[in-house]
Amino acid sequence: MTALAEELTKTIDKILDAASHPDAADRATPAHCMIAKRLILTLADSRFCSVVAARCPGFFIHLISYIQEKDLYNVPIFQFARNIGNAFIRDTGSAFYQEDGYYWTGLFGHAQPITRTLFGNYKFVEHCAAAGGSPLDIEPWQRGGLTSEQWHGYTRAALAFFRARTQSKDLQAKQHSFALYRIRTTFEHCFLPDGDFTQLNVSSEFAKFKCSVDFVSSAIHILEKEGKRSRVLRRHDAGEEDDFDHLAAIAFANILNSTNVRQDPSTTWSVLHNLAWSNTFRHSNTHQARDVAFKLRRLLYNELKDLDRYAHFGRARILGYCLLVFGFKASPVERDVLFEPIRRLAVRLAVRHYERIRKHQPRVAQAVLMGPLSYDPDGLRFVRTYEGQLGTEPDRAYLSVTPYDPSAASDR
Repeated sequence: MTALAEELTKTIDKILDAASHPDAADRATPAHCMIAKRLILTLADSRFCSVVAARCPGFFIHLISYIQEKDLYNVPIFQFARNIGNAFIRDTGSAFYQEDGYYWTGLFGHAQPITRTLFGNYKFVEHCAAAGGSPLDIEPWQRGGLTSEQWHGYTRAALAFFRARTQSKDLQAKQHSFALYRIRTTFEHCFLPDGDFTQLNVSSEFAKFKCSVDFVSSAIHILEKEGKRSRVLRRHDAGEEDDFDHLAAIAFANILNSTNVRQDPSTTWSVLHNLAWSNTFRHSNTHQARDVAFKLRRLLYNELKDLDRYAHFGRARILGYCLLVFGFKASPVERDVLFEPIRRLAVRLAVRHYERIRKHQPRVAQAVLMGPLSYDPDGLRFVRTYEGQLGTEPDRAYLSVTPYDPSAASDR
């Protein structure tokens, strides 16, 4: 297959020209054009894509460059693009992993020919995604087998696309991105398992979770550099979603997924606050971070607002997260000030309804408690325990709740 790729490099231009012949309903497509289309589809063979990624990356660089130069976007190329993208991400020995930055890999890290041609080519990737699949598509049943290094490679590829999309002059104000939506779904479904932290820290799922957090933070930084702002802060339908909505959705999924970790107080706090929260909004004083924070705040509000009527495990975990990370009292930290309305809502719901939930749905009530956040049923209060110095009693904060009144509940 290596020899085949090398020989095809010499003739692929003519094959693409023939494959780009438009199909017409009133006349038959020339035979050589049909053969060319089928040959392009044959290139999507996963075995051939693996060989190209490992040994002949120049073939696909020439192919994609010619498509872009001649504007041949009507050829059936998305299957090859999807599979070659997967092949580069899976093969950690491929040239793609030698483009990790000028500091680490020298000239190739600076030029990044594969990253720029395949993943950072906004028009090509978006065309493929709209047609059915892009180089950044990883099927759900394939994600679990990716290693930590492969997840870092995927994140770098996704950021290359996001940067190219943000810098594109062809981008329409309300243009939906199929590729970005699929990147979002890939990162949203990073179910972080509970378990021993020493094992969790080196697991593929935890690596994916950290990459998901890094993607949001880095994408916000890209938006800052390009001076982009959200066109609609308070949207009313899905058709108004923009890049800020996608980032907020990933950040919300990261928050929810982080609550799966139920380890010792220090470990739980490190994952929920230091990783899922602080790393996302490390640049909270910019307009772009505030735009994402506004949309994330709305998602948190939508999850919490009906807790008094219907409490389930997801809402309970979000309530516990807000109580733990935002605290019982207002914080002067700027990124926490952005979420002060959510903190007040969480405190109000906890004070008024936690005892009722504990009486009727004890397992759901237990889901609220995590890490250093516990509950004192005798004193009817939440307890937030802080780490104390060696040999000293740790500091604690308390939040008293309203006793459960069955008659008031029946009146409701």
